[in-house]
Amino acid sequence: MQTSTIVNSITVPFRTIGTILNTIKNFVTEATMVQRSRIFGLFSPENKIKKAPTKEANCAYNGISLHIGQNGSIKRNVISNTNKVLTDGGGIYCFHYRDTNIPFTGFLITENIVIVDGSGDVFGIYMDNRCALNELSYNVVEVSNGNGGVMINADTENHNVHHNTIYSLSSRSLWYRDWSSPSKIYGNDGNLINNNILISGVNTVYPLEFSDSVNPYLNSGGGNNNYYVNPYGTTILYDGSNKTLSQLKSSYAQDANSTELTNYITAPGDPSNEILIITNPNFSDLEGNAPAGNWYDVDGNLTTNYSIPSWSSLVLLKNLI
Repeated sequence: MQTSTIVNSITVPFRTIGTILNTIKNFVTEATMVQRSRIFGLFSPENKIKKAPTKEANCAYNGISLHIGQNGSIKRNVISNTNKVLTDGGGIYCFHYRDTNIPFTGFLITENIVIVDGSGDVFGIYMDNRCALNELSYNVVEVSNGNGGVMINADTENHNVHHNTIYSLSSRSLWYRDWSSPSKIYGNDGNLINNNILISGVNTVYPLEFSDSVNPYLNSGGGNNNYYVNPYGTTILYDGSNKTLSQLKSSYAQDANSTELTNYITAPGDPSNEILIITNPNFSDLEGNAPAGNWYDVDGNLTTNYSIPSWSSLVLLKNLI
């Protein structure tokens, strides 16, 4: 059974973009963790990522916005209702400022749960230009309205993306993008893509996308042991043309042991009745029963009841077999 680790914790409220950047920047340059936060409110500097606020509201821009730093972590945060005013961002947004010699590198982004419900150019986790050598693991990203689950943008290299669950109803789940030369911002290689569950909730939304001729596997990158889920069609990758898992293997020589779960629902209904992600943001196991009907985990095991470990999630697919 594949699991993804999440957490339920305190709330960090946000008030202004300037406060976000100034406060978080100080934490990152000191390599302090951004940890155990629930983000959908107003920011007050005295919270310092530690105590819960008294007021909740929508977040105008990014949930967590880190722009410089080395060898820190973004861990165990619950993020939703971001980017209500500004787009080109996400629940977790990371970027390398061009006017500093401190790159955004060596970060562990792990055990976060991010709900994307904004419109426009909004992502769950967004690694923007000139980030490098970061690890994204055990996160759960659910996209109901936005531009994708996880975005690895141009001029970023060597990201290790593993054991994440990414589910999208509106656009690609995991997206690697390049900017074609002669732009000064191009290149996106050396990436590792392993042990993820990438789920499409609509036939025209694909679990994986490569744009502008990028090959994220070049230069020591690689992908394997992923689950690509598209209940309504056969495409699991879009790279300028629609590709099945077999075609992905042929084109990129990757994913030898990955699994495609595709085209098994011939009369699509409401995806919320056909794809179920159960999360356990608690400090003890979560036990329960699957809804009525035939529900299977991604390994094809019929599931009538379950026990989900602390800070983990379970994906159930209806009528998989």
